Amino acid sequence: MDQQGNAKPLLWIGLAGLLLTGIFTVWMGPHSAARLQTRVQAAAQTALAATGVPGLRVVADGQAVKLTGVLPDEGARRQVADKVLAALGPGGVLQGGVTAVHVGGVAILGEARPFAWGAHKQSGRVLLDGVTPSAEDRKAVAALARAMFKDAQVDDEMKLASGAPASLNWLGA
Repeated sequence: MDQQGNAKPLLWIGLAGLLLTGIFTVWMGPHSAARLQTRVQAAAQTALAATGVPGLRVVADGQAVKLTGVLPDEGARRQVADKVLAALGPGGVLQGGVTAVHVGGVAILGEARPFAWGAHKQSGRVLLDGVTPSAEDRKAVAALARAMFKDAQVDDEMKLASGAPASLNWLGA
């Protein structure tokens, strides 16, 4: 066998090794699908926390992000979507960034005018009704009522709405 004939099997072995190394790198490397989805999820949650809008849930599906929850208005929904889309830089499919933000699961609160709230106690029952500006405030008021009226049944019929006066500390009031 000549020297050129000996080199062909080595060439094929080398190419197969190179191909296997490439496949393994893509499958297990830093840009693998599982690791990329984890990075997208973490970056989206960090970006969402930076917006200061509580109560939204983030789920990464590959490089796409799905948001669910409640926001006060359409402007807040756009702001949150833009922040999450830019969470890993300009990115995209090749650079590993967020490719899409789905906000179909984000509900917009209706505006309440007047922004009214009330608590009524009657025969061993406390009824909480009216509107609250956030789910966190709603939970806090219901917990406070249960602590204050331990002997009464607390019925929470409050609804979320936007329209609270901006200068008012609603929960403090």
